[in-house]
Amino acid sequence: SGEVEYQYVVIPTGFTEDKWVQQVEVRPGARSVVHHAVLYIREPSSRWLREAKPGIPYSIPEDEPEHRRLWTTSDLLVVYAPGNPPVRLPQGMAKLIPARSDLVLQMHYQPNGHAAHDKTRVGLVFSRKPVQKRVLTLQMGNDRFIIPPGHPHFPVEVSGTLPNRAELLSLFPHMHLRGSSFEFDMIPPGGKRQVLLLVDHYSFHWQLSYQFAKPVPLAAGTRLDWLAY
Repeated sequence: SGEVEYQYVVIPTGFTEDKWVQQVEVRPGARSVVHHAVLYIREPSSRWLREAKPGIPYSIPEDEPEHRRLWTTSDLLVVYAPGNPPVRLPQGMAKLIPARSDLVLQMHYQPNGHAAHDKTRVGLVFSRKPVQKRVLTLQMGNDRFIIPPGHPHFPVEVSGTLPNRAELLSLFPHMHLRGSSFEFDMIPPGGKRQVLLLVDHYSFHWQLSYQFAKPVPLAAGTRLDWLAY
């Protein structure tokens, strides 16, 4: 019962050389209470969660500024949420786990009135061929807003500008139970707004990662606007 703070588990990899990951999956043991799970890459130079002991769940208030700054600047391997499939990257593209990095598993449990035992597992498939392009996950979020009482369709926005050119592989809208729709737009330098994805009927209970049939080229200076209701 009550609220369970996010639990962080540091997983030492023991990697003595760089590893390139082409496929990755997080598979919860107790799906009925796992709200979400995020697998982060903690590089050797990062100070994030150095006070946590490897393999032992550790909790810290989410609004602690230094903690938030460090976890939001760490690249992530995969997000598990109900309905989200494993990550399978195209040939020649992969995620980088630098040598001597650790993995950090962020677990969010949602009590349902019953005791549960969770043993979440992580699976990695390394690239067997040379990698031409490194894949990064860009997190853009807004969780500092107040919905007015009784408001039926409250908009929440977040935006940012790309400092360099890139290729967009997929989009993953994420909200909680009050979320109803989500739109991703981009504005190229000197161009017109383009809708990348519109999810008209968002459901927390079935979240999907939307992968483009072909990577979308993004020029340096492209503005990204996300609008949720």
